[in-house]
Amino acid sequence: MSTEPLPNQVDVRKLVLKGAEISAEIPVSRLSRYTDLLADSEGVVAVSLQFYIDEQKIQRLDGAIETTASVICQRCLEPVPVPIAATFELGIVPDDEKAKQLPRSLDPLIVAEESVSLPAVVEEELILSLPFVSYHPEGEC
Repeated sequence: MSTEPLPNQVDVRKLVLKGAEISAEIPVSRLSRYTDLLADSEGVVAVSLQFYIDEQKIQRLDGAIETTASVICQRCLEPVPVPIAATFELGIVPDDEKAKQLPRSLDPLIVAEESVSLPAVVEEELILSLPFVSYHPEGEC
C-alpha cells in the first residue's frame, strides 16, 4: 500500500462500510496541540488506519502511529528524541450513551456529524502516547 498525505475530513461511516484501509503520513507541523508539547515540529508521523465492522457489529477504527518526538530532557533541558509507536482501537458511536455500551477494550470515537478530522484523531493518540517525563540515557546530559 502506498503512503500518501492523510486526508483531513472523511466520512468514517462510509469508510467502515467499505472496509477501507489508509496508510499515510502527516507532517508533525500540522498538529499544533501536539507540537506545543515538543521541542520542535520537525518530522512526520506514519499512520495506518483500518475501518471495519467487527464480530459484535461494532463500527471500528483501529490504527497504528509511528514517529520520533523531540521532547525536552528533564535533567538538562535539552531536546531528546523519543521514539513513539502506538496502536489504538476505537469504537465509532453517535453519542455518549452508546459510548458507555462499548466493551472496555475500546475507546469511543464519538461521531455526531458525517465528517471527522483524521489528523485530530491521530493528534489525540499522539498526545496520549507521549511519555510523562523524558530523559537522555544516563551520562549523556
